[in-house]
Amino acid sequence: MLAKNSKRSTIASASLSFIPVTGLTAKIIQNPPLPSAGDLFWILEVTGGETAPVPAKLVIQLTYATAGATNTPIVTATTTTISAPSPASVTALKAAVAPPDGSVEEKTPLDVVLEIDNPTRQTAHIKNIALLAPANYVEFDPKQPPPSMSEIPPGGRLATPLHITTKKEGVVPGTYTLVIGFNAGFSNQSPQWAPATAQAKINVEVRGVSDALQFLNVGSLLLLPGALIILTFIASFSWYSGRAPVDWKNPFLLVVSVILSFVAAEIYPVVTQWRGDRHDYLKAYQLQDVINVWVGSVAVGGGGGMIAGALLKFIQWWKASPDPADKPIDVLCKLKRHGADFWLTAVQRDPNGDDAAAQLMLVLPFGGAAAGRRWLIQRVRLQQGDANGAAARYQTIVSLLNGDRGAAVHTKKLVEVVQEGFNARQVLLSWERSPDVGPVEAADAEYPHVVGPRTIILPL
Repeated sequence: MLAKNSKRSTIASASLSFIPVTGLTAKIIQNPPLPSAGDLFWILEVTGGETAPVPAKLVIQLTYATAGATNTPIVTATTTTISAPSPASVTALKAAVAPPDGSVEEKTPLDVVLEIDNPTRQTAHIKNIALLAPANYVEFDPKQPPPSMSEIPPGGRLATPLHITTKKEGVVPGTYTLVIGFNAGFSNQSPQWAPATAQAKINVEVRGVSDALQFLNVGSLLLLPGALIILTFIASFSWYSGRAPVDWKNPFLLVVSVILSFVAAEIYPVVTQWRGDRHDYLKAYQLQDVINVWVGSVAVGGGGGMIAGALLKFIQWWKASPDPADKPIDVLCKLKRHGADFWLTAVQRDPNGDDAAAQLMLVLPFGGAAAGRRWLIQRVRLQQGDANGAAARYQTIVSLLNGDRGAAVHTKKLVEVVQEGFNARQVLLSWERSPDVGPVEAADAEYPHVVGPRTIILPL
């Protein structure tokens, strides 16, 4: 404060006082030397609190007396306007995440930088950096947490590296808004913190899932188990049984695939809970869940296909494999199950020999004989029985033998009639020459001469 002495008289004494203003305080830092014949200077310190008006008027009263004066001291006053700068706001800070988009998966964390610019003239303080979204699926790497407190000088920038990884509980792949929050405050304020955020885009992924779903043309992980089970079942069944593979996307198999997927979704949490780490991939999943689903589905589908293929081969073997203990009726039934003609190729050892007729054998069109070998049988003798209806049954069979041939339907009809008559004892069946010798496996060289087609049943 300056007090001008225009009369150039000596000031012997002088004192300042202040009229109080709410929220405003003033004190004298330095007084002028007295007595003085010139102007007087005071250095003051004025402090404004939160309740001080803006602007605030400070009233200063000066009481002084000149040298040699005996009268009452002179009192004068003046005012000054105090304008304090407004406190800096957190909204003045400029926060961003770099890069503005990225991808994170279980084995590949995402490294980003939280950049905060401070354009104010006050020092900013940053604390409590936290990942707000998508908080269900990602988090800061526990091994590399953000700093607990940071400062940004006036006009400066803070660049805080952050390491983001997926949560061990699993994720739901997709594109999300990455929201990073923090609290900010300024040095010239009482400790008052305000929240602020920075945003970016983030792709949360599970390695291999999108490629697998795209390859199989499956919309989501929910439908993956059923598709894998059906595909591996078809592949293993085709390989094991020798059948041509079918299109797994025909309507029936698609319905079965969806049903199997729903069953797998219900079973998986139970299985993982039994192992001590319950997971439900309908809510969230990770790479290990995908591996478990993949391996389990392939195992179920492949195992089921091999079992079905083995069962089919067993049925085929049961239908077509001759047995030396087979009776004539057994061979006839197997011939029907195989769908073969009842006219078979006849072979002989030596057509010019004395026992040429005794050498005659028929080649069975079924049975897994070794290389260079084949199954042979004698012809079947048909005789009329003594039961009621025997003559009519016998004539019916003879008519069928002399009628149409060359198709499985004719063999089926013939065998059914013979089987009914045999069970009713209307007809009798026996091997032509040796009653106790059923099908035999012989080398091709033993019966090299082909006679031609002969009917398997020889009526007598």
